[in-house]
Amino acid sequence: MLNKLRINWRALKTVRLMSGLFCFMIVYSLLLIDFKPTKRTPTKGETSPFDIVAPTDFSFEDKKETERFLQDEESRIESQFKKDPTVELKVEHNLTTIFKYIYEKEGQVLWNEYQLKLDGFKSLQTLGHKELLLFRNEIWEFLQKCLNQGIKEGGKFSDWETELPADVSALPELRSITERVFEPNLLYDREKTEQLRHDALSKVMPVFIQIRKGETLVRKGEVVTPQSFKIMKAIGLYENEKGTFYQKVGTLLFVMILAFIGYLYLSKFEHGILNSGQTVWMIVTLIILNMLFLKLFKLLLGYNISMENLMGDVNILSPAAFPLSISAIILTVLVDGRLAILVSVMLSTIAIYQLGASYYYVYYFLLGSFFSVFMCMNVNKTTELSKNGLFIGFFNVLLVITLYLIFENPIYFEDKYWIYLGRDVFWGFMNGILSVAFAIGFLPNFESVFKLSSAIRLLEFADLNQPLLKTLMLDAPGTYQHSVLVGNLAQAAAQVVGADPLLSKLGGYYHDIGKLKRPQLFMENQIGSDNQHDELSPNLSALIIAAHVKDGVEVGKAHRLPHEIIDIIAQHHGTTLLQYFYEVAKIEHKDRTQEVPIEQFRYPGPLPQTKESALVMLSDSVESATRSLDNPNASNIEALVKKVINDKFVEGQFNECDLTLKDIESIAKIFIKMIISLHHSRIKYPEQDKEVKKIMEQNGEV
Repeated sequence: MLNKLRINWRALKTVRLMSGLFCFMIVYSLLLIDFKPTKRTPTKGETSPFDIVAPTDFSFEDKKETERFLQDEESRIESQFKKDPTVELKVEHNLTTIFKYIYEKEGQVLWNEYQLKLDGFKSLQTLGHKELLLFRNEIWEFLQKCLNQGIKEGGKFSDWETELPADVSALPELRSITERVFEPNLLYDREKTEQLRHDALSKVMPVFIQIRKGETLVRKGEVVTPQSFKIMKAIGLYENEKGTFYQKVGTLLFVMILAFIGYLYLSKFEHGILNSGQTVWMIVTLIILNMLFLKLFKLLLGYNISMENLMGDVNILSPAAFPLSISAIILTVLVDGRLAILVSVMLSTIAIYQLGASYYYVYYFLLGSFFSVFMCMNVNKTTELSKNGLFIGFFNVLLVITLYLIFENPIYFEDKYWIYLGRDVFWGFMNGILSVAFAIGFLPNFESVFKLSSAIRLLEFADLNQPLLKTLMLDAPGTYQHSVLVGNLAQAAAQVVGADPLLSKLGGYYHDIGKLKRPQLFMENQIGSDNQHDELSPNLSALIIAAHVKDGVEVGKAHRLPHEIIDIIAQHHGTTLLQYFYEVAKIEHKDRTQEVPIEQFRYPGPLPQTKESALVMLSDSVESATRSLDNPNASNIEALVKKVINDKFVEGQFNECDLTLKDIESIAKIFIKMIISLHHSRIKYPEQDKEVKKIMEQNGEV
């Protein structure tokens, strides 16, 4: 048995994994497939056969122009130098020393220190000390003048030679001495130069080319210029293998991120939904249907879905018309508002990805969907849902006006700003009305296909004048009264543990409808008659009693009860033991060696899978048990309620639903409070005969 169970779980996990991969590939494929007709964009030097317009707002850096500005600015930065004060002393010392060696005819020293040959200065050797000193001073005055002005590193003597005194310039020996001691005193300051260059270049802003959505890039009949080609290439009008590959990889990662976030949310906060195949498939179906609808909607919007079509006229349709809120409304009504918000976020990102619309539509889709969720939570009537369509429409109008004021600059629209605004306001309002209308129309289909019921549909079965409940009241009055009490108990308990109060109440109302097939065989309907089970064997009695669960499922299906109520009928006894008949069977078999098989005296199950099923199980057991109390005072009721609940817990009846110990404690408290109020003390009538009083009580007159 356990091995079979493990195999089933493995098979179930495998099926879920394969289903998940299948859905993943469908979503990924739909994002890659584009239904729009392909149109080749003319390349550089070709004549365009049609107007080419920008599909969206776009800006990109003109790198060549930016580089040109950087080079221009860098060329304006002059190299920085710092003055070396030791150079002047060094030059003066060298000049004086050279003249000294010439005067003293120290040829060897002159060569060793300055690489000057004494033979080259024969004309100077004939001069006296005063003449040499005069030439020395003239040269020094020239060098001092140069040093004061600043001789930059890398500067050449030839750049200054024209300023030499005439008598010095006339003698080659004096000129060579001057060139030998000539030395730059302004050294290149790399750090300061680099800092100035960095400061200057950092102030140069990149050159961006701004393209507005709908702006004409190349008109029909014009040749595509290099500049136009560069812009169209940057926008992405030319596909290439590398870009297509990157797009596919990015799309794959995008779908993986969405799937991962969805799985994390469901596993952390909505684990029950993750285990519910119907709900998961409904979410996947809604996403796929939205994507298909988006593809068709994109075709209606036109090739580039810009504010202007290829002819430059205002496009009547707008992304604001897409009714993304339909899915949010359906999920809110059928499942849960929090789940609807998660799916709305996913659908909004997919919509912007597919449409390529202005980024402000992200806020439009997200906030519009959120408001739709809030408006449709706890809606129980179709009329309420219809009225909410107007509120959603007005909210969309306010949203469009707000987003236009924030994001859309009138300058870019020239004289058509109010036309665009009016168009989006109109479609925003119609979006709210159409979303609700489509949601109401699709709800029955989703309820039928995925076996889910909205509160609107469930309320139809809450009326005690329902034919099935009226039949129960007439043919099995005891069961009917018991069922109404069970429904009230389950509803009260659901409110304190976060379950669905309406579904819990309806589960209580209909949980015992299987007793309609043989009402006289159940104790609560045997008023004034003998107990027929006294004539039956315990095995047969147990079989008859347990059969009311299967019979109830059949009756429920025959009367088209919602799937959730039928599940509660099937699960409300779980695998509970029919203790009374089991004990009787053991007494009858006490003289036999073979033990009584306990499995023959258990309900067939399954165990409760939801909180609502568990609440109906507890309400049924507690109501039946307390009805048999001889002295239903507060202490006895409290002890019995706790015992019944504890027995169910110990038996493992809640192992497959998400009831917590805290929930069980809260349920016990509300049950005790309500049952004590049901068994309140009555006024005694000593003047009346006991039998009369009993009849009056039975007739409900007391």
